[in-house]
This record gives sequence, C-alpha cells and structure tokens, in this order.
Amino acid sequence: MNKYIMFVWVCVIFLFLTLILLIGYKEKDKAYSKVEKELKLATKAYISDKGLTPKISRSVIIYTKDLVDGNYIVPDYLEEYCIKDVVFSNGLFYDEYTIEKDCENKE
Repeated sequence: MNKYIMFVWVCVIFLFLTLILLIGYKEKDKAYSKVEKELKLATKAYISDKGLTPKISRSVIIYTKDLVDGNYIVPDYLEEYCIKDVVFSNGLFYDEYTIEKDCENKE
C-alpha cells in the first residue's frame, strides 16, 4: 500500500471512532449524572457532619432515607432512579462512592 491509501484509511477509522464517541456522549443521561453528583456531595456532607468516616479500605453505607431526613437531599428524584443507598469506601489515595439501586420493587 502506498502512503496515500494508508493515510485515507487512518482518517476513515479516526472519523468512525469519533462518530461512535459522539453518539455515546449524546445518549448519556445528563439528568442522572447531575443526580449522582448531588448525591455524592450530600453523602460527603452527611459523613462529615456525623463523623462516620471509616478507616482506610473500609466502607460505610448511607441510606437515602437518612439523607432525606437530615435535609441533605430532596427526595424527588430518588424514586425515579430507584436509588436505595450510597456506599462510601475510604481508600488510601481516593474515596469511592457507589450508588446502589433497587428497581425490582418499582412497578
């Protein structure tokens, strides 16, 4: 193959991958991303206020009911996304927030 044909193939593949990336970004649920961010901030504030920070490599479960009762979040979106609780894991270099859902009971 000469250099021109290889250059064309590289451009076609690059454009194809870019198109796939853009389609995936467009389909991303932006509302859920916002809810997830707010829930992580509320969990962080709740853990800080209650002094629940676990030791390194340990976890603590924060139920959404506790966050609502403490006025850390508004319960409007919790039912829509079936959010049950948030698991906070204290890591050595960074903290991890895992949002757990329970959509089986939702009809």
